[in-house]
Amino acid sequence: MKQVTTRISDREFEHLQKYCEISERTQSEVIRNLIRKLSIKGALNPID
Repeated sequence: MKQVTTRISDREFEHLQKYCEISERTQSEVIRNLIRKLSIKGALNPID
C-alpha cells in the first residue's frame, strides 16, 4: 500500500475531522472513498 502526504488548511482539517466523527469513519477511509469516486470521462473509471 502506498502512502500520500498532503497539506490542507486548518479549516479543511477541521471539516475532515468533523465529517469523520459524524460518519464514524477514519480519515483514511473517507479519503480513499473520495478517490474511488473520481472519474475522468473516457480515461478513468471509478474503482469498485
